[in-house]
Amino acid sequence: LEIERNDLNVCYSLECFGMPRSLVAYASYEADVIKTPYCILIDLEAESVVIAVMGSATLEDMVTDMQFSPVRMDKVGMVCGFDAEGKFCHRGMLTKSKFIFNDLKRRGVLKLLLPLDDVVDETELHCRGFDLVFTGHSLGGGIAAILGMMHRNCYPNLHVYAYCPPGCTASVNVLLECEEYVTSIVVGNDLVPRIRDANFEIFRFEFLEMLARIKVS
Repeated sequence: LEIERNDLNVCYSLECFGMPRSLVAYASYEADVIKTPYCILIDLEAESVVIAVMGSATLEDMVTDMQFSPVRMDKVGMVCGFDAEGKFCHRGMLTKSKFIFNDLKRRGVLKLLLPLDDVVDETELHCRGFDLVFTGHSLGGGIAAILGMMHRNCYPNLHVYAYCPPGCTASVNVLLECEEYVTSIVVGNDLVPRIRDANFEIFRFEFLEMLARIKVS
């Protein structure tokens, strides 16, 4: 579902899924080690614009999961307008977060739905006064949390709902700072939110060993 700028007035209802008050404004299905599928939903009942990020589903996502080495967020902070000194996050998640951030900026979808200025084109679809919400599960939950940091300077009232985000998403100082606007939901004894870099190292070794044993026809 690739909706260009001029087609934003055409949204798709989710009534067939039992959500008559929800619309799909945009969706991207691009997926590789850098890109990840996500969509923008409009929840008319909750008056929210929701950006939902897909979790791990492909081998490419597994490769992203294994890029767990911490990377500095200094450059991201400079671009997005927040203090990132001494802050680190999961390298693979940051890469995919940058893709979504740049894709939103390039297409101008979020800017049209939630205008940052007082000048509004009445011929365009917009959701002025709506809340901005990021959400995702597992890998998508970690990406959603990082996207929240990247957009909070422009949308200070945004909120993130991260379902079972990986335990190594970001450094402790980042996690403490995000407490105000990120809600993490952990289901039962889910392993992913409790995982550490040492566990990921074992997982990476076993995953690569498994790939080496797969017969390629």
